[in-house]
Amino acid sequence: MPDSVKEALKMWESRERFQKANPIFGIKLSPKQREFFDTMVDAEVRPDRLPKGLFVTGSNKQGKTFCNILRGIALATGEHPFLPDDHPLKRIPNWKLPTVGLVVGEQLTQSIDKKIVPEYQKWIPKICKPTYKKNQQGTIVKITFRCDMQGQPLGSIIHMRSYDSTVDTFEGVDFDWIGYDEPPPYPHYVAAERGLIPTDGISFMTFTSLKEPWIKDVADESVDMGGQSKRIRVIELGEIWNNSIKRGGILTDDAIEAFIKIVPKEEYPARIEGKWLQSGSIIYSSFQNESPWVCENFETPAHWTRVEAVDPHDSRSTKWLFCAISPQEVNIDDEVLNRIYVLNYLNLSSTMTIKDMVREVKLERIKLNYGNRDRNCTVVLDAKFGKARTVSLDGEEPANWQEKLEQAGAGYVVLSHSKPGDVELGHKIVRSYLIPQYHKPSEMEIPGVVFMERCQGVDSPIESMLKYRYMITTATATRKPEEKYKDHCDTLRYICLDRPIYIERWGQVGGGGNDFTPRDRHAGR
Repeated sequence: MPDSVKEALKMWESRERFQKANPIFGIKLSPKQREFFDTMVDAEVRPDRLPKGLFVTGSNKQGKTFCNILRGIALATGEHPFLPDDHPLKRIPNWKLPTVGLVVGEQLTQSIDKKIVPEYQKWIPKICKPTYKKNQQGTIVKITFRCDMQGQPLGSIIHMRSYDSTVDTFEGVDFDWIGYDEPPPYPHYVAAERGLIPTDGISFMTFTSLKEPWIKDVADESVDMGGQSKRIRVIELGEIWNNSIKRGGILTDDAIEAFIKIVPKEEYPARIEGKWLQSGSIIYSSFQNESPWVCENFETPAHWTRVEAVDPHDSRSTKWLFCAISPQEVNIDDEVLNRIYVLNYLNLSSTMTIKDMVREVKLERIKLNYGNRDRNCTVVLDAKFGKARTVSLDGEEPANWQEKLEQAGAGYVVLSHSKPGDVELGHKIVRSYLIPQYHKPSEMEIPGVVFMERCQGVDSPIESMLKYRYMITTATATRKPEEKYKDHCDTLRYICLDRPIYIERWGQVGGGGNDFTPRDRHAGR
C-alpha cells in the first residue's frame, strides 16, 4: 500500500475517533433549528450579538431541548463548533470566559436527571474534560468544563436546578446565562432573572406553550411580535410538520401521524400546531355543549351511586352539584373508574340558612329518583369550610359548614382535596374525564363525565365549563382561574379529584346505617 494511502487512511481513522468522541462537531441542524442559532441582535444592542432574552416556542418533536443544550455548551465554551466558519456566532464575539450558567427544568428527578443531563453528557466534547458533581440523591447538579474546545484550561460551570425547588433557592446567585427547558412559574422566573443583572447576562427559553401563559405577555415586547424591544427575540417554530423529512427535518410522516393520535384534543393547538397559550385561555377547551358531552335528560337508575359536591359561600350563591356514578367503566389516567353523569344543580341564595339549603337539596333528590337512599349520598365539601372553624355570635359553640350540613341531614359529608397544586391537578383530571372513550353497548365514544341537558342556562355548570378560563398578567405569580365562572367548575373538580366509583351496595341499603361508608371503595364488594 502506498505511503500516501496509508497516511490518508490514518487521517481518516483519526478523524473518525475524534468525531466519535466529540460528536458535537458534526451536528447537522434542521432549517428550524438553524433559525435558533441564526437569531441575533445588532452589535450596538449587545456586543456579543446574543439576545438578552430568547423565547423559542413550537409544537412537540421539533428538537427544542436539543437546541437549548447546544446553546448551553456554546456559552460555556465560547463557540458553536457546529456552525459554519463564517458564521458570526461561530466564536461568540466579546463573550467573557469562563462563565457560570444555570439550566432549569421542570423536575429534578425527571427532567434534569433523566432528560437534560444525559443529553449534556452526550454532546459535551471529551476534549473539554467535563467533571460532574452529584447531590445526595445521586442526581448531577453541576458540570465543570476543565478545558475549552482547543483543550486549553477553562473552568466554566453549569448548575442544574428545577422548578420544584422553592423560589428562595433562585435568589442571591449571579449567573452569566440561564437556559429554561419548558416555562417556569412566574416567581421562579423573576428570581432567576435577578441573578443576571450584575453580569448583564442572557437567558433563553425553549418550550411548548401548554402552561404559564404570562410568557406570551413578555414575548409580545419583542420586535418579532410587534413590540419595541430589540433585546428580546422570539422564534416560532410552528407546527410539527415543519420537522418532517420533506421539510428538511428528521420525522417521517408515519411518526408524526402516530404522535398526533395520542395527543389530547385540548392540547392539540400547542403540541401539534405550535400555538401560544395566552392569558384568558379556556381551561376545558375540549368541552362542547353538544353530544357526547351533553345528553338528553333521562331517569337515572336507582342503583347508580349518588355523589354530590358543594361550593359554599356566605356573600354569594352556594353551588350544589348532583351526580350519579354509573357502572360503566372508564379509564382515567390508567385507573379503572366509572362514568359520571351530572344530573342537575342548584344555585342556593346567600340569604338561605344551611337548613333551608338542605331542605331544597332533599326536594331535588326526590325529583332525581334517589328513593329512600337519601342519607347514603356522599357530599364532597370544599375543604376549607370543614377545617376552618368559626365561632357563633354568642361565643359558645364553634361551628363549620361540615358539621351544620351533617346535622341538617345532608348526607355523608367528606372534604375535598386541598393540598398545594390540587387545583391544577384537578383541572388535569377533569380534562381526562372529558376525553371520549368507547362505550360498547351504544357503540359510541362517550366522555368519562356527561352533563344532562337540564344543566344548561345562565349561571349553570355547562355555561361555566364553556367560559371557565385563565386570567394572567405578568404581575401575577401563577396562572389563576377567572372567579366569575369558577364556582360550578369547582364542584365538578371536587368530585373528579375524589375519583368516585359505582358501589353496588348503595342501591341495596335503605336509609343509611352505621355499617355503610359511601367513600369505602370496598363497601358491598
